[in-house]
Amino acid sequence: DVAIVANYYEGYKVDQSLRTRQYVAVVFYICTTLAETVCASIAIFGYKGRYLKDEPQFYLINPIIMQVVDYAWFISLPLVTILSPPAPNMIINYKLDPEGANMIGAPGMPEDATALRSE
Repeated sequence: DVAIVANYYEGYKVDQSLRTRQYVAVVFYICTTLAETVCASIAIFGYKGRYLKDEPQFYLINPIIMQVVDYAWFISLPLVTILSPPAPNMIINYKLDPEGANMIGAPGMPEDATALRSE
């Protein structure tokens, strides 16, 4: 959950222009995630029934409300991922040693990498 929101935060910090629908998607995702966490915690840890057949149920949160919160959270997942801002490109610069003098196994260098650890 944190990684999805962090992607939006990263897009905001690198000055990508986020659209209104992207803000709506991430806010909807955050709200449904918080509602899911709170409602599920209350429903699970606050249940006072004995889990026996044909006994009265003692729900603190109506199961229909819990279903709505569940479905809203599952609907938010594809929305928030499809609309997430693109990640910035990673640029890696490297160059090869033209003479190959620092390569393992080159003349004057040890044959394996374990010898380099002791230096």
